Amino acid sequence: SRKTVLAASSISTVIYAVVLSPFEVVKNTQIASYKHLSIPQTIRLIKAKSGFKGLWRGTMPAFISTLINNLVYYSLYEELRPKADYYFQILGPGLVAAASRTFSAAVASPVERLRTSVQGTGSGDFSLKTKGFHGLQATLCR
Repeated sequence: SRKTVLAASSISTVIYAVVLSPFEVVKNTQIASYKHLSIPQTIRLIKAKSGFKGLWRGTMPAFISTLINNLVYYSLYEELRPKADYYFQILGPGLVAAASRTFSAAVASPVERLRTSVQGTGSGDFSLKTKGFHGLQATLCR
Protein backbone atom coordinates (compact mmCIF):
# COMPACT_ATOMS: atom_id res chain seq x y z
CA SER A 1 0.00 0.00 0.00
CA ARG A 2 1.05 3.62 -0.39
CA LYS A 3 1.21 4.19 3.35
CA THR A 4 3.64 1.29 3.74
CA VAL A 5 5.83 2.57 0.91
CA LEU A 6 5.87 6.09 2.35
CA ALA A 7 6.60 4.82 5.87
CA ALA A 8 9.47 2.63 4.63
CA SER A 9 10.75 5.53 2.55
CA SER A 10 10.72 7.84 5.57
CA ILE A 11 12.54 5.33 7.77
CA SER A 12 15.18 4.68 5.13
CA THR A 13 15.59 8.45 4.70
CA VAL A 14 16.41 8.90 8.38
CA ILE A 15 18.91 6.03 8.31
CA TYR A 16 20.49 7.36 5.10
CA ALA A 17 20.81 10.90 6.45
CA VAL A 18 22.40 9.82 9.75
CA VAL A 19 24.72 7.07 8.50
CA LEU A 20 26.01 8.64 5.29
CA SER A 21 26.16 12.27 6.39
CA PRO A 22 29.80 12.14 7.61
CA PHE A 23 30.93 10.80 4.23
CA GLU A 24 29.02 13.54 2.41
CA VAL A 25 30.45 16.21 4.73
CA VAL A 26 34.02 15.02 4.10
CA LYS A 27 33.45 14.86 0.34
CA ASN A 28 31.79 18.28 0.14
CA THR A 29 34.43 19.85 2.40
CA GLN A 30 37.15 18.50 0.11
CA ILE A 31 35.34 19.92 -2.92
CA ALA A 32 34.83 23.32 -1.23
CA SER A 33 38.44 23.50 -0.04
CA TYR A 34 41.01 25.22 -2.20
CA LYS A 35 43.66 22.86 -0.86
CA HIS A 36 44.06 19.23 -1.84
CA LEU A 37 43.39 17.52 1.47
CA SER A 38 43.44 13.81 2.18
CA ILE A 39 40.47 12.22 3.91
CA PRO A 40 42.20 12.13 7.34
CA GLN A 41 43.30 15.77 6.92
CA THR A 42 39.74 16.76 6.02
CA ILE A 43 38.32 14.96 9.05
CA ARG A 44 40.86 16.70 11.31
CA LEU A 45 39.95 20.06 9.74
CA ILE A 46 36.23 19.50 10.31
CA LYS A 47 36.82 18.36 13.91
CA ALA A 48 39.04 21.41 14.58
CA LYS A 49 36.44 23.82 13.19
CA SER A 50 33.20 22.26 14.40
CA GLY A 51 34.08 19.43 16.74
CA PHE A 52 33.04 15.82 16.24
CA LYS A 53 29.43 16.84 15.59
CA GLY A 54 30.65 18.80 12.55
CA LEU A 55 30.74 15.50 10.67
CA TRP A 56 26.93 15.60 10.78
CA ARG A 57 26.44 19.20 9.68
CA GLY A 58 23.82 19.47 7.00
CA THR A 59 21.99 16.36 8.18
CA MET A 60 18.64 18.15 8.37
CA PRO A 61 18.80 19.52 4.79
CA ALA A 62 19.94 16.04 3.65
CA PHE A 63 16.98 14.49 5.43
CA ILE A 64 14.53 17.01 3.98
CA SER A 65 15.95 16.70 0.46
CA THR A 66 15.86 12.91 0.49
CA LEU A 67 12.39 12.87 2.02
CA ILE A 68 11.06 15.27 -0.64
CA ASN A 69 12.71 13.20 -3.36
CA ASN A 70 11.26 9.94 -2.07
CA LEU A 71 7.78 11.24 -1.35
CA VAL A 72 7.41 12.98 -4.71
CA TYR A 73 8.98 10.11 -6.65
CA TYR A 74 6.98 7.26 -5.11
CA SER A 75 3.69 9.16 -5.05
CA LEU A 76 4.02 10.25 -8.66
CA TYR A 77 5.23 6.83 -9.79
CA GLU A 78 2.34 5.00 -8.12
CA GLU A 79 -0.16 7.49 -9.56
CA LEU A 80 1.14 7.36 -13.15
CA ARG A 81 2.08 3.69 -13.43
CA PRO A 82 -1.43 2.28 -14.06
CA LYS A 83 -2.03 4.88 -16.79
CA ALA A 84 1.33 4.20 -18.41
CA ASP A 85 0.78 0.45 -18.28
CA TYR A 86 -2.47 0.95 -20.16
CA TYR A 87 -1.01 3.17 -22.91
CA PHE A 88 2.60 1.92 -23.10
CA GLN A 89 2.63 -1.71 -22.04
CA ILE A 90 6.33 -2.41 -22.62
CA LEU A 91 7.93 0.96 -21.87
CA GLY A 92 5.38 2.16 -19.30
CA PRO A 93 7.25 1.53 -16.04
CA GLY A 94 10.52 2.92 -17.42
CA LEU A 95 8.90 6.07 -18.77
CA VAL A 96 7.03 6.63 -15.53
CA ALA A 97 10.17 6.08 -13.45
CA ALA A 98 12.15 8.55 -15.59
CA ALA A 99 9.41 11.19 -15.44
CA SER A 100 8.94 10.73 -11.69
CA ARG A 101 12.67 10.96 -10.99
CA THR A 102 13.05 14.05 -13.17
CA PHE A 103 10.20 15.83 -11.43
CA SER A 104 11.31 14.84 -7.92
CA ALA A 105 14.90 15.96 -8.61
CA ALA A 106 13.67 19.33 -9.88
CA VAL A 107 11.46 19.80 -6.81
CA ALA A 108 14.25 18.87 -4.36
CA SER A 109 17.08 20.66 -6.18
CA PRO A 110 17.07 23.90 -4.11
CA VAL A 111 17.16 21.93 -0.85
CA GLU A 112 19.90 19.69 -2.28
CA ARG A 113 21.93 22.81 -3.10
CA LEU A 114 21.49 24.05 0.47
CA ARG A 115 22.60 20.64 1.81
CA THR A 116 25.75 20.70 -0.30
CA SER A 117 26.55 24.24 0.79
CA VAL A 118 26.06 23.49 4.48
CA GLN A 119 28.07 20.27 4.31
CA GLY A 120 30.91 21.76 2.29
CA THR A 121 31.39 25.14 3.92
CA GLY A 122 29.47 24.91 7.16
CA SER A 123 27.13 27.74 6.12
CA GLY A 124 23.97 27.78 4.09
CA ASP A 125 24.78 30.80 1.95
CA PHE A 126 23.14 30.42 -1.41
CA SER A 127 20.68 32.32 -3.53
CA LEU A 128 17.64 30.51 -4.84
CA LYS A 129 17.48 32.84 -7.83
CA THR A 130 21.01 32.22 -9.04
CA LYS A 131 22.09 28.86 -7.69
CA GLY A 132 18.97 27.00 -6.55
CA PHE A 133 18.90 24.73 -9.61
CA HIS A 134 22.67 24.66 -10.14
CA GLY A 135 23.71 21.03 -10.59
CA LEU A 136 20.25 19.80 -11.55
CA GLN A 137 21.55 18.47 -14.86
CA ALA A 138 24.21 16.37 -13.12
CA THR A 139 21.61 15.07 -10.67
CA LEU A 140 19.32 14.04 -13.50
CA CYS A 141 22.17 12.28 -15.34
CA ARG A 142 22.90 10.16 -12.25
